[in-house]
Amino acid sequence: MEIIKDKMDAMTVRRCLDEIGKREVEWRDNMCGGLSIRVRKKSSSWILRARLHGHMSTFTVGPIQSVTLLQARERAQKAKLMLKSGSDPREWLLAQSSGVSIIPKTESAMTWREAVTKYLDFIEQNRRKATYDDYRKTLLSQWFTPVSDLPIKSVTKTDIRQIQEAAFNAGKSAMSNKVLRNSKAFMAWISEQSWSEIDTNPVASSKSIEGAKTHPRTNLPTRRQIGEVFLKIQNAPVHIRSAVALLMLTAQRIETVISARREDIKTVDRSMVWDISPANMKSHRSHLLPATRMMEAVIRQAQVATADLVFMFPKTRLRRAGDDGNGHIASNPVRKRISSCGFTPHDARRAFATYMSDIAGAGMSDIKLILDHAEGRGSDVTASVYMQSQFITQKRAILDHWESFIIDCIYLANGKTELPAYLEF
Repeated sequence: MEIIKDKMDAMTVRRCLDEIGKREVEWRDNMCGGLSIRVRKKSSSWILRARLHGHMSTFTVGPIQSVTLLQARERAQKAKLMLKSGSDPREWLLAQSSGVSIIPKTESAMTWREAVTKYLDFIEQNRRKATYDDYRKTLLSQWFTPVSDLPIKSVTKTDIRQIQEAAFNAGKSAMSNKVLRNSKAFMAWISEQSWSEIDTNPVASSKSIEGAKTHPRTNLPTRRQIGEVFLKIQNAPVHIRSAVALLMLTAQRIETVISARREDIKTVDRSMVWDISPANMKSHRSHLLPATRMMEAVIRQAQVATADLVFMFPKTRLRRAGDDGNGHIASNPVRKRISSCGFTPHDARRAFATYMSDIAGAGMSDIKLILDHAEGRGSDVTASVYMQSQFITQKRAILDHWESFIIDCIYLANGKTELPAYLEF
């Protein structure tokens, strides 16, 4: 049986349906550990591989024809929680497929900390690492000590309010708001879990303390800082230099850039196009970007340097024992090169939106086409494909304007009208 491991999407499920009767394959989801689609000669189903009483077992989650990817992940997460508590989830999983409610009651005395731990397990499997770290540092912080050992169903809106006030009175205004924001998300999730015996979110209607403010997210890189990035990476290894330059030239998220594959670079009407896979986008949608002159230069350098490898920006050293070495570069090397100039990779997106609006006169819809915000795209699948084709010329014009702006920034930082050699490959 062929084994494939990758991020799943709706197209993955469709491909697996097409493989029924043709070959046997197991497609493993790297977003939810242990979850797979197993295709056999006459059927295809979701399965979960996990340990029960110390032994590896296989649990049937449901047929892929009637269970969606989201439902499969949710059921798998709940089944894993049951396994951690020593319960066999087979009967519960069977009930989900048959529509019969079988709700385990073994978790009713769970404490706040225990419930938070389960929530963090879910977040770690389904959300970005930064999101997981944010929730972990907040919900397991000293501020929640007063409720840490209380039964989760006994924690009230007043308890959370008191934690907010304690942070606010200690001069931690932003933390006060973060306590509320993360508590709302956590309790909303808890109220949806059958084992929690909590039907409603007790803090759903809670509000921030008057006068509490969050940290402003207004760091806008100067033109000189933007230019300095391209000058400072001149002598960096090709895969790092190209990744940093591509991020700056396209204003894409750092994870989108570092996970770029060689197969994502295509030719459309004799022009290079970066066809970003939905798996590499936060929006989980395909995103097409036409290459400008400098984009094409750094991409071609990466292609030459990484010939025959899957990723354009491959890692150069193993991260752990058993690592096959066939992954992409970590985010830190890219992040550090940009941070050395006084701003973050996400600030580069802010710079694109701000300068393109102020200098190039780009409208918000134009900016969203590049940043891939929801308002720049249609919700209908057919319309989205059509819009991708129609907007390619518009996107190229926007990126050309941005590239011209970057060239001016480099001239400013360099003190002369000369570009680094790698940008004129």
